[in-house]
Amino acid sequence: MDRLTLVSPVDVRAADAVSLAARRNDLSGCRLGLLDNRKGNANVLLELVAAELAKQGAAAGVMLEKRIFSRPATAQNLADLAASSDAVVTAVGD
Repeated sequence: MDRLTLVSPVDVRAADAVSLAARRNDLSGCRLGLLDNRKGNANVLLELVAAELAKQGAAAGVMLEKRIFSRPATAQNLADLAASSDAVVTAVGD
């Protein structure tokens, strides 16, 4: 084999389809949502992040778990987070 072809794993169409939410100026009174993917230690990481964000004024919020770590969050999970949170943090464990 004298030739190797590298292929980028990035789907440029997916990157163009999504934009980031506007960044908040501060976290005072911000209702924080947490999405645990159920991998090992994801919940521990999220609790530590939430504690640090609380020091910056974020209010305790809802913590939801995905049923299966390898699957996207359900539409209901996302709707619940959107309804009860001003900002959401998700984490991957292991």
